[in-house]
Amino acid sequence: ELARTLTDRSDAAFAPDLIWGTNRTTTGAVHMVDSVRGATKEIESDDYSDEATAAQGVKSFDASGYTLGTDADYNAASANVNWCFKLGGAPTAAMSAIKFTGTGANGTIDHFLGVVPEFIAVKTLANGSGGNSWRCYHAGVASDAEDFALQLNGLIAKADDSIFWNDTAPTSSVFSVGTSTEVNKSSSPSIAYCFASVDNYSKIGAFEGNGNVNGTFVPCNFRPAFILVKSADSTSEWDVYDSKRDGYNPDNDALSISTPLAETTANDIDILSNGFKCRIATDPNVAETYVYMAIAEHPSGLGVSQARAR
Repeated sequence: ELARTLTDRSDAAFAPDLIWGTNRTTTGAVHMVDSVRGATKEIESDDYSDEATAAQGVKSFDASGYTLGTDADYNAASANVNWCFKLGGAPTAAMSAIKFTGTGANGTIDHFLGVVPEFIAVKTLANGSGGNSWRCYHAGVASDAEDFALQLNGLIAKADDSIFWNDTAPTSSVFSVGTSTEVNKSSSPSIAYCFASVDNYSKIGAFEGNGNVNGTFVPCNFRPAFILVKSADSTSEWDVYDSKRDGYNPDNDALSISTPLAETTANDIDILSNGFKCRIATDPNVAETYVYMAIAEHPSGLGVSQARAR
């Protein structure tokens, strides 16, 4: 076993509510374990499969971190990464994990953020016939974002269909679901991860790539520690960049959370003190619309000092 201690910027220990990660050097599964469903209860953002028990994955959520077993997708002798999120709905972070039972009919789900969510990822946990795709709402895909869905465990472009969100925009209290079995299967348990932007802490939005190595700059008003990005217009990976695996420019390597791939070595982006800048002519900087979620390394305006450029 391996116990990992987590501390925030004030060096206070905390327990994560969502652990999302993978083995960096192999084509292992991209796992997600959360405190709502419980330790060892695994779903995979790169796969269709139902919830399963990974007995040697995340064995416990601890008051000061978490404990891992011997599963190589979580705790290999080579190299792993786990991105850890503190959820809880309406408090400062504006992130929540909601478990609900589908009805198969148009309806609404409480998200408990207190603000309008901008990114929602939904997965049916027990389809019973080979699993179901993930579906995502992202406010950046179009001006009428409620008409479209992205697929987290796939590379496809946005799909226009009312069966996902009932063509209804989320509100500060609920998001809508349509009749799709991928978001609202009758009598099936499902999970929804909901996120909203918080000034100086997180930013959810969209940018236009320019197809040039002197690529698009995306302002965030903070130095990101975590960046998730996907083209809304064409087939491409959902890629994550972070400030921990390498942590210096230009060596910020992508890890896909939509396909089980090893970490790349291309220099795609620079992580800056006030956002990120694309440094490649291909993904994530083709002349298309990209959606993203960025979370600060060193939040400002919360009683801490500003991040330093590096």
